[in-house]
Amino acid sequence: MKEDVFITYANNPLKGNPENLHKIFAEIKKNAEIDINGAEEAIKLICELATYNDPDIALKLRPQRVNQYYDHQEYRNITSFDFAADAVYGYRNGYCERGCYLKEFAREILPIEYFEIPNRITCCECAQLCFIDTIEKIINGEELSEIEAFKFIISLPDKYLQTESEVKIVKTPQESPYREILKRETSFSGNFSDAIQIDKDDCDSHSTFNFYLLAVNAECLIDFLINDARGKLKRCQFCNKIFVASKNAKNFKYCKICSRKNRMTKEQRNEFMRQRRAKEKNEKITKKKEEKELKIQSHMESLGISRDKAEKLWEDDQKV
Repeated sequence: MKEDVFITYANNPLKGNPENLHKIFAEIKKNAEIDINGAEEAIKLICELATYNDPDIALKLRPQRVNQYYDHQEYRNITSFDFAADAVYGYRNGYCERGCYLKEFAREILPIEYFEIPNRITCCECAQLCFIDTIEKIINGEELSEIEAFKFIISLPDKYLQTESEVKIVKTPQESPYREILKRETSFSGNFSDAIQIDKDDCDSHSTFNFYLLAVNAECLIDFLINDARGKLKRCQFCNKIFVASKNAKNFKYCKICSRKNRMTKEQRNEFMRQRRAKEKNEKITKKKEEKELKIQSHMESLGISRDKAEKLWEDDQKV
């Protein structure tokens, strides 16, 4: 399911764990109709470069890695290394302050130390954290048009996945619990290899990998929201992971793995079910008594009869 793509992206932090990209792209390959051929090579290089936590040191590997990872086709030797390096260190040379489209959102929601040495986060980590914050705001019930990063993120599939439509935030019918929904008609055919070259013309060359990854997750999130499933998006109160509930219900607090049933031993589950059945039985008895009393009172008031006669009349009604 496409929803598994953005759920996996949101639940597998890249901060300190760039290797989670393998898991994220495996989910994309499994659930999204998109060609990610070539991604594994780029991910290997991204994971290696991220270990240095210093763009100057990492970029010294350029000549060596160009020959090691890639053949000598037109853009796969030099440009591919830059493509991976920008996914990690795109902020170098002042680009983050000068031209990154995510800067205004990231600086507002993330701690200032994330943008300073030695705690500087990589660009792919920053993009993911902005996406997670957007999901959090959707879960908390904020209207879509009020989430600035969301409006930017849903514009990315058109550019990076070659979608041929515009996603719009529109007013909802009165019966909807939300004031706004998404609307669009589209299909896309972009692939990972194309993404390496996209930025040569009109895109942001410092953020190709990260914006491509955001675009894939945005596409899956758009599909999810368009199908009116917004109320199913939750954060588990036990493991703190984002999940999709089986129903549009406010009382879903735990994901399937952390549900009370799965956290119990067999004996605890049996005891829980015994207590639940006893509670339901008592609730039915109480409800029946209340209905009986209301009917008796109604007979007494409407017919002007005694309680004994009203009870006898109620018993006759039950026989019928």
